[in-house]
Amino acid sequence: MVQMLAGAASVFRVEGCELVGGHTTEAAQMDPLPTLGFSVTGVVPESRPLLKGPLTPDTCLILTKALGTGMLMVADMKGYVKGDWVEKALDSMLRSSAEAARIFERYGCTACTDVTGFGLVGHLVEMFPRVDEAETIAVTDGDEIVVEISLEDLPLLDGVRESCLEGLFSSLHPEV
Repeated sequence: MVQMLAGAASVFRVEGCELVGGHTTEAAQMDPLPTLGFSVTGVVPESRPLLKGPLTPDTCLILTKALGTGMLMVADMKGYVKGDWVEKALDSMLRSSAEAARIFERYGCTACTDVTGFGLVGHLVEMFPRVDEAETIAVTDGDEIVVEISLEDLPLLDGVRESCLEGLFSSLHPEV
């Protein structure tokens, strides 16, 4: 645990953050591997908060990383994935979001969310009232389509399509 926290603290320092506290849990029955999670607290200028929404029809959606880390981690635990798929997913997870923050600032972003266990659709549901699934994802506000995303245009990590076809999804998938 000391080594894990020291490693986390060294990464936080590079990003201008400090590790100031937290807690640990023991979940050996669910997952025998040690796991760390962090909650980040900061000060945001009152004039520039990035909230989850609501989004408007003229909003541009920016994805800062390829999708599918959760799905690939589940596939890895089940022994399905190729080594380079996992390596690329880990590289993506280790990449700092500092550049994304600079992009948000540069383009005057007005809303923001992470795409985690609930996936892209799950997080869009939080930002819009209704989602219809088909060949495209259409998020609607009443009868008006507010956002439409072509599934073919989404940036996916290597192995995500193959894992999906095998029925291997992130642990929160059934709840979305």
